[in-house]
Amino acid sequence: MSIEMSSGRVLKIQDDQEYTYVLSAALVPERTDSHGDIISAEEIEKSAHGYMENSQRAGVMHKKMVPRKGAALVESYILRQETVIARKRLPVGTWMVAFRVYDEELRKKVLSGEFKGVSIGGTGKIEELE
Repeated sequence: MSIEMSSGRVLKIQDDQEYTYVLSAALVPERTDSHGDIISAEEIEKSAHGYMENSQRAGVMHKKMVPRKGAALVESYILRQETVIARKRLPVGTWMVAFRVYDEELRKKVLSGEFKGVSIGGTGKIEELE
């Protein structure tokens, strides 16, 4: 999961003396993403579970991993009912993630709006739909 300037928009930022809390929708089902792709709620859940089993790490712009002391995943869940967060209606199956960002340089980029969201940065198999 990469903290970056696009993709799943940040929905909540809470700044504390020690860290900045960032909540974002990592993937939203049945919506066209920035690459023109659509992912189902079932595939989102598989991706979320795989991330939790195999990584739980943050990266920056898909280029470098952030040490856990720099940013820590503190929440990862699938919405089981439609939910409104920060005036955004999120459907069932949306994958939500929250990080505590401790690294001062990253915190500044989040708070300034330079980093506007998260991206799963994964790979997938494209299936053409008829």
